[in-house]
Amino acid sequence: MATPSAPMPPSSRVDTPASIPTLTSQLLEAERVRSERLLNGVRAAVLFLLAISAALYSAHLTPVLNRVNASILVPMLIWTVAQQLVFHRRRIAPRWLSMANAVVDTTALTLLLAGYGEFGRAELAVKSPMFLAYVVIVAAQPLTSSARRSALVTILAVAQYTALLVFFVATGRIDVGGSPLTTPLMPGTSLLDEGARLLLLAVAGGAATYATARHERTLRNALIAQVRRDADERELSARLQQADKLAAVGTLAATVAHEVNNPLATIGLLAELLRESDLDAEQRESIDGIIAESRRTAAVVRDLMRVARPQELEDESISISELAERSLSVLRPLLRDQHVFPELTISNDLPAIRGYGGRLEQVVINLIINAVHAMEGRGATKILRLATGRDADSVWLTVEDTGTGFAPGIAERVFERFFTTKPVGKGTGLGLWIAREIVASHGGTISAANRAEGGARFELRFPTEKGRAAA
Repeated sequence: MATPSAPMPPSSRVDTPASIPTLTSQLLEAERVRSERLLNGVRAAVLFLLAISAALYSAHLTPVLNRVNASILVPMLIWTVAQQLVFHRRRIAPRWLSMANAVVDTTALTLLLAGYGEFGRAELAVKSPMFLAYVVIVAAQPLTSSARRSALVTILAVAQYTALLVFFVATGRIDVGGSPLTTPLMPGTSLLDEGARLLLLAVAGGAATYATARHERTLRNALIAQVRRDADERELSARLQQADKLAAVGTLAATVAHEVNNPLATIGLLAELLRESDLDAEQRESIDGIIAESRRTAAVVRDLMRVARPQELEDESISISELAERSLSVLRPLLRDQHVFPELTISNDLPAIRGYGGRLEQVVINLIINAVHAMEGRGATKILRLATGRDADSVWLTVEDTGTGFAPGIAERVFERFFTTKPVGKGTGLGLWIAREIVASHGGTISAANRAEGGARFELRFPTEKGRAAA
């Protein structure tokens, strides 16, 4: 009954709960990239100041220590500038970059301390304020890393400084057996001092890991709340737009009903008069179709008028087999014109249903017209099949065609308001939605699917009077 349609543009989609985690992850990723760019700028400034300090103190250091400074600081400056040129200028930062920076920074600091201990004095390495750089590296992790990476960086910093101490002690470059009261002024250091440094580093790393996890959880929850609020606002806006459309359609329907009512009565009256003329069988059948269609249209107009002035309607006992026959009879001229061959398979012993015959006839006629439109332009034989039957507590009516069928995902959406696969100006997207509402008001269901042999199939299913009483 429908032809394939183009997907909805992104701007018209409403965010679903399944899409919220994806949007949140994208926002978190954008924040991580910004933080990584900021930290790289801070790293560049610190390295620049260290390079200036190394140049100023170069006259007081041995040539070997100057080479140690150059061998560490120059590659670090190159690494920092390369990041800026390759990644941050394009506003990107791979996820491995956060961990790589932490590993590079920690390893560079360890090598710098090892160089000072190897070619200078070990006390200079372990007693200098350079140790605090480990704490700074660990403390910076909440800005760009996850809690897992922050914990890994803490373990790496503790392990590298411990390995540095073990190396100095094993090679006899430092004595850790001194007293804490004398080591600040005497060679060597104490086990208590170095243990306190390792504990400080571990505690700082633990605090940074906890802060990272808390920051990540808080930020994610805040972003999820914001995304949901935005999605709710967009959904509300879409519903208001649909309400405006429905209000406009209601106003237009009332106007059309008022303007069409009088000409329609004239058409019906003239057709009744023309029926009394001398006509052959085919002409009389056409006149009967005009009369039946004018009466059905008049009933639709009355329904439109009831929207403005609601009234109680009286239901009746309806045979869906007779409903199928009447609907097909009304549209036989259209079927002949479109070269569509109808096939009617009905059962005359079906139990009746309760409802409003004019409205249900409107539904079946709409389905038949849609089926004819779906088969337009088909070179093969065009067949329309109507069938009725029953189950234990329900009766059903099917309308099948040999058209192109539904594109993937379309059958589930054909009953949505304002959804149409027809070109602009040829469909409003309200026909099948109204059909579903009418069927639902009768306690029934309507479904759409593709036929295995090709084409589309609509099924109307209604509870019988017995089945409704049992329910």
